[in-house]
Order: sequence, then C-alpha cells, then structure tokens
Amino acid sequence: MTDHDHKNKGSPVRNPLLLAAAVVYGLREAANCYAGWKEEEMPGFHEVRALSLHLYKKAGKDGQKIAGHASEGMTKNYQRDHEKIIWSEAIPDLNISEITG
Repeated sequence: MTDHDHKNKGSPVRNPLLLAAAVVYGLREAANCYAGWKEEEMPGFHEVRALSLHLYKKAGKDGQKIAGHASEGMTKNYQRDHEKIIWSEAIPDLNISEITG
C-alpha cells in the first residue's frame, strides 16, 4: 500500500498506518478466527491493537515500544477498559449525502 508524497513530485512513499492495518486484517483473515462473522461484526484495527496491548500488560510486559507509542499515556489509552467489557449502543443515523451536497 502506498500513499503519494506531493512534496516529492508524487513519488510513492509507504504509509506505516495503512501497512499496519493491512497486516492486522490479513492476519485476522488468515487465522480464520471469525469464520461466519459479517464484516461489520469483526474487530477493527484499533480493537485488535488495543487487545494486544491489554494482553501484553496482563503478561507483565511493556507494550509501549512494540506499539510505537511516543508516550505512556497513549499506550494506557489503548489498554483501558479491557478488564471489564463495557457495551454501549449507538445508532448510525448520519446520512452523509445530506451534508455533502
């Protein structure tokens, strides 16, 4: 996956976030952990990332380096709320065509 660097006459540069997301989704599919699940039911990139950081913490390891976070606060942000699952319901009621013209 590439992105274009407009400062450098459109030469392709690697986008690490897109690459990381592609790896996570590829591994998720290869592991076949969610066979029979609909796409919208599967965990997204940040959910998988947050769970991995929670598991690192639970194992007594520091996940900040592997996550590439500059601050401990960002790592803690990903790790929070994993001890107890907190469900919240939301209704996706935005019709984007109403605001984009």
